[in-house]
Amino acid sequence: MSNDSEGGFGGWLVIGVISVAALVYFKPQCFRTPAQVPVSASVRASLVGMGNVVQIRNTSGKTLFDVVVTARNSGSNQTASYTVGTLDSYDSVEIGWLEWNWTVVRNETISVSADGFLPTVFSSEQLGVK
Repeated sequence: MSNDSEGGFGGWLVIGVISVAALVYFKPQCFRTPAQVPVSASVRASLVGMGNVVQIRNTSGKTLFDVVVTARNSGSNQTASYTVGTLDSYDSVEIGWLEWNWTVVRNETISVSADGFLPTVFSSEQLGVK
């Protein structure tokens, strides 16, 4: 066996796994699967002048149960969660500073979880937070 073929497939497999793991960790919004919570997210400026309001919309024809929205700032190692509960099909909810004492700034992630699904993660940059 020549030196060129040693670890050929295995080496590429390791590189592929590391690359995907890095993308999932650093850019989770790049990966969407049917197993994830079927929601879209957006932000708008708060009407009370405190940060941004997160808008979560159920994009499926089915009701979602035990919906929880979690904001995370990895730089300060802080999180805030808001329990939505039930989110009817094609319905939406707004979560602002008054609901969860969080303002949503750059370099944060917003994660939406629901019963029976894997979480869907959005970066604040993906949502247009500047």
